[in-house]
Amino acid sequence: MGKYSARFARESYKMVKSGSKEKRIADINKSIADTGFKANPTKSNRDVLYLQNDDIKEVYIVSRGTDTTGSKKMATDIRQDLNFALGREAHDKATKKNVNRINNLVKSVPEGYKIIMSSHSLGNVSMMESLKKKKEVRRRVSEAHSYNGAMSPFTNNKVSKAVEKDLKTKVIHHRTASDIVSINHNNSLGKVETHETKDLKKIKKVPEHLNKVFSSLQQLKHHSIDNFIDEEKK
Repeated sequence: MGKYSARFARESYKMVKSGSKEKRIADINKSIADTGFKANPTKSNRDVLYLQNDDIKEVYIVSRGTDTTGSKKMATDIRQDLNFALGREAHDKATKKNVNRINNLVKSVPEGYKIIMSSHSLGNVSMMESLKKKKEVRRRVSEAHSYNGAMSPFTNNKVSKAVEKDLKTKVIHHRTASDIVSINHNNSLGKVETHETKDLKKIKKVPEHLNKVFSSLQQLKHHSIDNFIDEEKK
């Protein structure tokens, strides 16, 4: 299930790097060449990555987490983080925009293709809002995976019993035991799987604007998407 979900969630962060969109898409396609999937430049943007494999008729729709690169998208992401922390994700402009994009992308996938959703951190907000509120999205999406997905204790997860049952069969929230961002997932819709934190060496410091969320480098390591990716696939 979702063989490349975590790996593609990490690739989505490349969409906020500097350089042209053409260059960013080329970088992603080079990195995932062994998977048979390719990023669609027309259907991908800085927030949502669309990957497809026409040979096996599968599509991944990936929602990116908070931008930490210092790009102009970062301020929007931080406002989105704040609104989510307050349980106001349904009223956040950036979240609404991302949810609409996800809904339209799902509609654009040809019938007969398997659709898999994936997200990390803040990306979980848009992914779950789309799944909770759109019947057509739930019908088309076969499975959805969040990794240390942002979860506020104030989030309104009141849905019908039918929707709750449907999401239970499709959504898996993967989290590391000590991650503080996904700590409220006992209130989430879907199944929850807990993983061990890996000994990560790539993260060197806590970005200044995230100091209020992650008070230590260790906390940032617990939250990293790299905890869910096998070394041989990096």
